[in-house]
Amino acid sequence: MGLSISNGVKNFQTIVIAVFAVFAVIGVIFFATQKPNSGIITAEISLWGTMDKNTFNQISNEIGSSDLTPFKINYKQIDKENFDSQLIEAIASGVGPDAIILSQDKILKYENKIFSIPFSSFSERNFKDSFVEGAEIFLNNEGVIAFPITIDPLVMYWNRDMLSNAGIVKPPVYWDEIYSMVKKITLKDNAQNLQRETIAFGEFSNVNNAKEIISALIMQAGNLVTTRNINNKVQSALDEKTGNVVPATESAIRFYTEFSNPSKEMYTWNRSISNSSKEFLAGNLAFYFGFSSELNVLRQKNPNLNFDVAKLPQIRNSKINKTFANMNAIAALKSSANVTSVINVAGYLIGDDASLLFSKYFNLPPVKRTLLAEKQVDAYRGVFYDSAIIGKAWLDPSSTETNTIFKDMIENVTSSRFRVSDSIKRASMEIQNLTSKISGEPISR
Repeated sequence: MGLSISNGVKNFQTIVIAVFAVFAVIGVIFFATQKPNSGIITAEISLWGTMDKNTFNQISNEIGSSDLTPFKINYKQIDKENFDSQLIEAIASGVGPDAIILSQDKILKYENKIFSIPFSSFSERNFKDSFVEGAEIFLNNEGVIAFPITIDPLVMYWNRDMLSNAGIVKPPVYWDEIYSMVKKITLKDNAQNLQRETIAFGEFSNVNNAKEIISALIMQAGNLVTTRNINNKVQSALDEKTGNVVPATESAIRFYTEFSNPSKEMYTWNRSISNSSKEFLAGNLAFYFGFSSELNVLRQKNPNLNFDVAKLPQIRNSKINKTFANMNAIAALKSSANVTSVINVAGYLIGDDASLLFSKYFNLPPVKRTLLAEKQVDAYRGVFYDSAIIGKAWLDPSSTETNTIFKDMIENVTSSRFRVSDSIKRASMEIQNLTSKISGEPISR
């Protein structure tokens, strides 16, 4: 079956014409005048990222097998731990790539090195109509920072046997349902040591995806962690008051930390327990909060585990349905002398068929609205698709440092070093200092 790339190409040809004038027009004409199967490469770019090289090249080759896609991508996979240092060094030495695959937690780090597309060339309306709402994190007040190619939402994996044995018919849709389930599922010995856990909430170090889980709770409660103001500056919003009786972030943190408090009825987790993923795979934990991309890993590590997947529970009667989502996008670098080709190639990578290939090979839902509207027969994919629609993230000034900030925020509460409100204020100030550091503004003391 042939690949349909016309919509993506049209949009990006518009960009090319608007931004690069005569040179880009010549390039577009050159694309249009090539005969099928001519074998002539009219756009060649170097692209760096952390995605698996074999998988990415498979997708690129399948897109490029069309008679209408005479391009070549020289993709280089770099380990996550080394990506930043290698890229910054390469750019400084003048040997950097033309483009990078940008995760949403790297936007602030590289925004000043990225060639953004103004809304006059690719409208905000066009972007919003094409991609899920969460992908709007790749927009700033002036234009498009990068074009999304994948989304990986946070979901809830649950142990079917544990719920059945406890007489629970279905997994929770709302967070308040967890309370009654804790009483039925959690098992303690005579010394009140936990033998079986319901939910891995309340700690940080032994909870997989803890920062993302907490972020989802904060967003559901009505707050953001960071926001971009009218001057295009990013600032902390963690401690913002939303008009609720209990501030949104405070409500989220109180809920999360309740489950590790031995004096509470819902006590079901503590820091002496092994990692939440291991506990779930061992059949000792009823609910595990992980990303859609973890499905195959869970299956491979314990093929005998009887588990299913559901959307992240929400707040009852809330008008806001959200989960956290990781996203990747393709971004052109200012340092490249080949930006025209990057934009042309990106046009193919965001086409519907390319989006389906990314979805297929990375076992992720597509990032395009039109594709997410399609009914899914596979039970897992149906949940992933629905979760992608409500998936959101926040502008992270430094994923490593904010991980520490979130860890301290939780442990300051669980150890009673700070009141919840004070711990949040402290975390908010630290995040603000990180964003100020990036923008060159004064640091608060």
